[in-house]
Amino acid sequence: MDVLVTGATGYTGLGIADALVAAGHRVSGLARSDESARKLEERSIRAVRGDITDAGSLREAARGVEAVVHAALMHGEGVEEAERTVVGAVLDVLRGTGRTFVYNSGVWVMGDTPEGVDLADEETRVDPPPMFTWRPAVEEWVLGAAREEGVRSWSGRGSPTAGAMVGR
Repeated sequence: MDVLVTGATGYTGLGIADALVAAGHRVSGLARSDESARKLEERSIRAVRGDITDAGSLREAARGVEAVVHAALMHGEGVEEAERTVVGAVLDVLRGTGRTFVYNSGVWVMGDTPEGVDLADEETRVDPPPMFTWRPAVEEWVLGAAREEGVRSWSGRGSPTAGAMVGR
């Protein structure tokens, strides 16, 4: 399977990309720089130039792959805009194809767990801190694509199992 991983040089994305390569998939990683491209290619990951803030480069990178795993994480100003750019661009390409989109969100969207909850899961009420109040709506956008747009989509809150979801 051909898989694009955003954030393939980062902590979570690299683990996902390495697991996919080890499982025999053809993996591409989004690279903003020559140094990032070199790091990817040293790990048998095809480097594709692009940036999560550039919808055009994201659409181009997603064309022709069977699955996209979004594991990139931007810091600072513009995080919400970048996340919405990624989701919109990927869904533009995957809409109606039945291909897979794994959106790796983040545990911070959970916020403080409710009183009496020892282990949070998909059914636990989310209560993100103010800087991430927008994130549940983006997760729902991704999940809604499975119901309404013909995309096999999944959203994980910081789960390193995103690589396993690609093959499902």
